[in-house]
Amino acid sequence: MNVVNILKKCAKEYQNKPAVIFRQQEISFLQLKDKVFSFAGSLLKLGVMPHDKIAIYLPNWPEYIISYLAIWSIGACCVPLDFMLTEDEIVSCLEHSEAKILITKHKANISFINLKAKVATLKNIISCQSPDLDSLRFDDFLTAKVSRIPKIKINDSDYAIIFYTSGTTGKPKGVLINYAQLDGPPKSMAFFVNSDLSAQDTTLCALPFSHLGGLIYIQNMISFGMKVVHSSHYLNEGDSPIFLFYGDA
Repeated sequence: MNVVNILKKCAKEYQNKPAVIFRQQEISFLQLKDKVFSFAGSLLKLGVMPHDKIAIYLPNWPEYIISYLAIWSIGACCVPLDFMLTEDEIVSCLEHSEAKILITKHKANISFINLKAKVATLKNIISCQSPDLDSLRFDDFLTAKVSRIPKIKINDSDYAIIFYTSGTTGKPKGVLINYAQLDGPPKSMAFFVNSDLSAQDTTLCALPFSHLGGLIYIQNMISFGMKVVHSSHYLNEGDSPIFLFYGDA
Protein backbone atom coordinates (compact mmCIF):
# COMPACT_ATOMS: atom_id res chain seq x y z
CA MET A 1 0.00 0.00 0.00
CA ASN A 2 1.45 3.35 -1.10
CA VAL A 3 -0.21 5.67 1.41
CA VAL A 4 1.23 8.87 -0.07
CA ASN A 5 -0.26 8.18 -3.51
CA ILE A 6 -3.57 7.05 -2.04
CA LEU A 7 -3.92 10.22 0.04
CA LYS A 8 -3.14 12.39 -2.97
CA LYS A 9 -5.78 10.54 -4.97
CA CYS A 10 -8.38 10.92 -2.21
CA ALA A 11 -7.64 14.63 -1.78
CA LYS A 12 -8.06 15.17 -5.52
CA GLU A 13 -11.22 13.09 -5.99
CA TYR A 14 -13.09 13.87 -2.76
CA GLN A 15 -11.51 17.17 -1.59
CA ASN A 16 -13.98 18.70 0.88
CA LYS A 17 -15.96 15.54 1.54
CA PRO A 18 -15.65 14.51 5.22
CA ALA A 19 -13.23 11.66 5.75
CA VAL A 20 -13.49 11.62 9.54
CA ILE A 21 -16.18 12.83 11.91
CA PHE A 22 -15.37 12.92 15.62
CA ARG A 23 -17.70 14.64 18.07
CA GLN A 24 -18.31 18.04 16.45
CA GLN A 25 -15.15 17.93 14.33
CA GLU A 26 -15.09 17.12 10.61
CA ILE A 27 -11.88 16.48 8.69
CA SER A 28 -12.16 16.47 4.90
CA PHE A 29 -10.03 14.25 2.69
CA LEU A 30 -8.04 17.30 1.60
CA GLN A 31 -7.49 18.38 5.22
CA LEU A 32 -6.54 14.84 6.17
CA LYS A 33 -3.90 14.68 3.46
CA ASP A 34 -2.47 18.06 4.53
CA LYS A 35 -2.38 17.07 8.20
CA VAL A 36 -0.76 13.73 7.46
CA PHE A 37 1.88 15.25 5.18
CA SER A 38 2.65 17.98 7.73
CA PHE A 39 3.01 15.45 10.52
CA ALA A 40 5.12 13.15 8.34
CA GLY A 41 7.39 16.03 7.33
CA SER A 42 7.84 17.01 10.97
CA LEU A 43 8.75 13.43 11.87
CA LEU A 44 11.42 13.47 9.16
CA LYS A 45 12.80 16.72 10.57
CA LEU A 46 12.91 15.06 13.98
CA GLY A 47 15.22 12.45 12.48
CA VAL A 48 12.81 9.56 11.93
CA MET A 49 14.15 7.07 9.40
CA PRO A 50 12.48 4.24 7.49
CA HIS A 51 12.03 1.15 9.69
CA ASP A 52 12.08 3.23 12.91
CA LYS A 53 9.41 2.16 15.40
CA ILE A 54 6.85 4.77 16.53
CA ALA A 55 4.33 3.82 19.20
CA ILE A 56 0.83 5.29 19.58
CA TYR A 57 -0.93 5.26 22.96
CA LEU A 58 -4.17 7.18 22.47
CA PRO A 59 -7.93 6.76 22.63
CA ASN A 60 -9.82 6.69 19.31
CA TRP A 61 -9.04 10.29 18.38
CA PRO A 62 -8.37 11.69 14.89
CA GLU A 63 -4.73 12.03 15.97
CA TYR A 64 -4.53 8.24 15.92
CA ILE A 65 -5.54 8.18 12.25
CA ILE A 66 -3.15 11.00 11.34
CA SER A 67 -0.30 9.25 13.15
CA TYR A 68 -0.90 5.90 11.44
CA LEU A 69 -0.95 7.44 7.96
CA ALA A 70 2.02 9.74 8.60
CA ILE A 71 4.14 6.86 9.87
CA TRP A 72 3.34 4.80 6.79
CA SER A 73 4.02 7.78 4.52
CA ILE A 74 7.70 7.73 5.51
CA GLY A 75 8.26 3.99 5.65
CA ALA A 76 8.42 3.74 9.43
CA CYS A 77 6.77 1.07 11.58
CA CYS A 78 3.75 1.79 13.78
CA VAL A 79 3.34 0.22 17.23
CA PRO A 80 -0.33 0.75 18.23
CA LEU A 81 -0.96 0.30 21.95
CA ASP A 82 -4.29 -0.21 23.68
CA PHE A 83 -5.17 2.83 25.79
CA MET A 84 -6.13 0.55 28.68
CA LEU A 85 -2.54 -0.70 29.14
CA THR A 86 -0.80 0.06 32.44
CA GLU A 87 2.54 1.84 32.68
CA ASP A 88 4.43 -1.43 33.18
CA GLU A 89 2.70 -2.95 30.14
CA ILE A 90 3.55 0.11 28.04
CA VAL A 91 7.19 -0.12 29.11
CA SER A 92 7.28 -3.82 28.17
CA CYS A 93 5.92 -3.14 24.66
CA LEU A 94 8.15 -0.12 24.08
CA GLU A 95 11.24 -2.01 25.17
CA HIS A 96 10.41 -5.06 23.09
CA SER A 97 9.64 -3.05 19.95
CA GLU A 98 12.57 -0.66 20.53
CA ALA A 99 10.28 2.28 19.83
CA LYS A 100 12.04 5.62 19.40
CA ILE A 101 8.95 7.85 19.64
CA LEU A 102 5.72 7.62 21.62
CA ILE A 103 2.60 9.57 20.57
CA THR A 104 0.29 9.85 23.57
CA LYS A 105 -1.78 12.08 25.86
CA HIS A 106 -1.91 12.75 29.57
CA LYS A 107 -3.41 9.92 31.58
CA ALA A 108 -3.60 9.44 35.32
CA ASN A 109 -0.99 7.03 36.70
CA ILE A 110 1.13 7.25 33.53
CA SER A 111 4.34 9.25 33.86
CA PHE A 112 6.14 10.46 30.73
CA ILE A 113 9.28 10.94 32.83
CA ASN A 114 9.17 7.34 34.03
CA LEU A 115 8.65 6.02 30.51
CA LYS A 116 11.69 7.87 29.21
CA ALA A 117 13.79 6.75 32.15
CA LYS A 118 12.81 3.08 31.80
CA VAL A 119 12.98 2.71 27.99
CA ALA A 120 16.48 3.28 26.66
CA THR A 121 15.43 3.54 22.99
CA LEU A 122 12.66 6.10 23.64
CA LYS A 123 14.02 9.45 22.45
CA ASN A 124 10.91 11.63 22.12
CA ILE A 125 7.35 11.78 23.41
CA ILE A 126 4.73 13.68 21.40
CA SER A 127 1.76 14.76 23.50
CA CYS A 128 -1.77 15.35 22.14
CA GLN A 129 -4.10 17.91 23.72
CA SER A 130 -2.17 17.76 26.99
CA PRO A 131 0.97 19.94 27.08
CA ASP A 132 3.73 18.42 29.16
CA LEU A 133 7.08 19.94 30.08
CA ASP A 134 8.89 16.77 29.04
CA SER A 135 7.19 16.21 25.70
CA LEU A 136 6.73 17.70 22.24
CA ARG A 137 3.33 19.05 21.16
CA PHE A 138 1.36 17.16 18.52
CA ASP A 139 -0.22 20.37 17.20
CA ASP A 140 3.23 21.84 16.54
CA PHE A 141 3.90 18.93 14.17
CA LEU A 142 0.92 20.00 12.07
CA THR A 143 2.15 23.54 11.40
CA ALA A 144 4.73 22.57 8.78
CA LYS A 145 3.58 23.27 5.23
CA VAL A 146 4.43 20.14 3.28
CA SER A 147 3.01 19.79 -0.22
CA ARG A 148 4.71 16.48 -0.88
CA ILE A 149 6.65 13.83 0.97
CA PRO A 150 10.20 13.04 -0.22
CA LYS A 151 10.21 9.84 -2.25
CA ILE A 152 11.13 7.07 0.14
CA LYS A 153 11.70 3.51 -1.03
CA ILE A 154 9.39 1.20 0.87
CA ASN A 155 9.60 -2.52 0.18
CA ASP A 156 6.54 -4.74 0.47
CA SER A 157 8.44 -6.84 3.02
CA ASP A 158 9.20 -3.85 5.27
CA TYR A 159 7.29 -3.90 8.54
CA ALA A 160 4.40 -1.44 8.77
CA ILE A 161 2.87 -2.47 12.12
CA ILE A 162 3.69 -4.39 15.27
CA PHE A 163 0.46 -5.41 16.99
CA TYR A 164 0.73 -6.72 20.54
CA THR A 165 -1.40 -9.62 21.73
CA SER A 166 -3.41 -9.52 24.96
CA GLY A 167 -0.73 -11.46 26.82
CA THR A 168 -3.21 -13.84 28.49
CA THR A 169 -0.56 -16.57 28.69
CA GLY A 170 2.40 -14.36 29.51
CA LYS A 171 3.80 -11.07 28.25
CA PRO A 172 2.19 -9.61 25.10
CA LYS A 173 3.80 -10.90 21.91
CA GLY A 174 4.50 -8.72 18.86
CA VAL A 175 2.70 -9.65 15.64
CA LEU A 176 4.38 -8.27 12.51
CA ILE A 177 2.44 -6.83 9.57
CA ASN A 178 4.32 -5.75 6.45
CA TYR A 179 3.42 -3.07 3.91
CA ALA A 180 2.14 -5.60 1.36
CA GLN A 181 -0.37 -6.89 3.92
CA LEU A 182 -1.90 -3.42 4.39
CA ASP A 183 -3.76 -3.96 1.12
CA GLY A 184 -5.34 -7.17 2.41
CA PRO A 185 -8.48 -5.92 4.23
CA PRO A 186 -9.59 -3.47 1.48
CA LYS A 187 -9.06 -6.15 -1.18
CA SER A 188 -11.08 -8.62 0.88
CA MET A 189 -13.88 -6.09 1.28
CA ALA A 190 -13.88 -5.37 -2.45
CA PHE A 191 -14.01 -9.10 -3.22
CA PHE A 192 -16.79 -10.07 -0.83
CA VAL A 193 -18.90 -6.89 -0.89
CA ASN A 194 -18.02 -6.01 -4.50
CA SER A 195 -20.16 -3.27 -6.08
CA ASP A 196 -21.95 -2.45 -2.81
CA LEU A 197 -18.91 -0.43 -1.70
CA SER A 198 -18.70 3.21 -2.75
CA ALA A 199 -17.54 6.65 -1.64
CA GLN A 200 -21.16 7.36 -0.69
CA ASP A 201 -20.97 4.92 2.21
CA THR A 202 -20.58 5.86 5.86
CA THR A 203 -18.93 3.56 8.40
CA LEU A 204 -19.42 3.77 12.15
CA CYS A 205 -16.32 2.68 14.07
CA ALA A 206 -16.69 1.50 17.66
CA LEU A 207 -13.50 -0.58 17.78
CA PRO A 208 -10.10 0.64 19.05
CA PHE A 209 -7.59 1.68 16.42
CA SER A 210 -4.98 -0.29 18.38
CA HIS A 211 -6.73 -3.44 17.16
CA LEU A 212 -6.84 -4.82 13.63
CA GLY A 213 -10.63 -4.52 13.73
CA GLY A 214 -10.39 -0.76 14.19
CA LEU A 215 -7.53 -0.34 11.74
CA ILE A 216 -9.68 -1.78 8.92
CA TYR A 217 -11.89 1.32 9.07
CA ILE A 218 -8.89 3.54 8.31
CA GLN A 219 -7.76 1.30 5.46
CA ASN A 220 -11.24 1.24 3.92
CA MET A 221 -11.63 4.99 4.34
CA ILE A 222 -8.64 5.84 2.17
CA SER A 223 -9.14 2.91 -0.22
CA PHE A 224 -12.81 3.58 -1.05
CA GLY A 225 -13.29 7.23 -0.05
CA MET A 226 -15.65 6.30 2.77
CA LYS A 227 -16.64 8.53 5.65
CA VAL A 228 -15.66 7.21 9.10
CA VAL A 229 -17.76 8.29 12.07
CA HIS A 230 -16.29 7.64 15.51
CA SER A 231 -18.65 5.91 17.90
CA SER A 232 -18.99 8.96 20.17
CA HIS A 233 -20.59 10.97 17.35
CA TYR A 234 -24.21 10.43 16.29
CA LEU A 235 -24.97 9.85 12.65
CA ASN A 236 -26.69 12.67 10.81
CA GLU A 237 -30.07 12.03 9.27
CA GLY A 238 -29.58 10.41 5.90
CA ASP A 239 -26.26 8.74 6.75
CA SER A 240 -26.49 5.00 6.29
CA PRO A 241 -23.66 2.99 7.86
CA ILE A 242 -23.05 -0.29 6.07
CA PHE A 243 -20.50 -1.57 8.60
CA LEU A 244 -21.46 -1.36 12.25
CA PHE A 245 -19.55 -3.09 15.00
CA TYR A 246 -19.76 -2.72 18.75
CA GLY A 247 -16.90 -3.12 21.20
CA ASP A 248 -14.82 -1.38 23.83
CA ALA A 249 -13.15 1.72 22.37
